[in-house]
Amino acid sequence: MVTEQLEEKHGTRQTYVIRTYDSETGWIQTTRKDKIYVLSGEGWSIQYEDSEYPNRLSVGQNFYLPEKLTYKIINKEKLSSKLILKVEFI
Repeated sequence: MVTEQLEEKHGTRQTYVIRTYDSETGWIQTTRKDKIYVLSGEGWSIQYEDSEYPNRLSVGQNFYLPEKLTYKIINKEKLSSKLILKVEFI
């Protein structure tokens, strides 16, 4: 399951989302370019549709997801861990 909490950068009217994953997802397609910050979570990976192998996500890591990218979030190691991401809309 995925939950989202919409936040605003203090005094800027720019919004971002805190997204929490507590289980794996199916395939997701982005609709815009996003900058992602990994805030918390152990054992999580992101797998892109055009890649055979997932990329491990680490706390403190940041990366971009381009528009119209298909991916899924998976956790094969620490099933009790929640993945928490900060998603900035670009």
